[in-house]
Amino acid sequence: MPGHESPGAPAFLLIEIRPGVRVYRENVAEAPPAGDDAPPSYFCRPCLDAGIEAPLARRETSERIALVCPRCGAAFLERIKPMNGLAISPWG
Repeated sequence: MPGHESPGAPAFLLIEIRPGVRVYRENVAEAPPAGDDAPPSYFCRPCLDAGIEAPLARRETSERIALVCPRCGAAFLERIKPMNGLAISPWG
């Protein structure tokens, strides 16, 4: 992909975080060490395809976890939470 590669390996890898949901992840081998427990950074696919590095922010609700682009608003569903632990009605 033009503009997104370093001389050795690509700086970003297109990965599938859920079937049919693809985002870019920084190539961990190319990333500077940020600490032992630092998670990899994910980037908005439409923005990066346009040449703009827009890191995704993780948003969690009671129903789902998604990666959201603060620049364009695109949301990439990571997973839907199971509906466990719901309040039980006293009327059965």
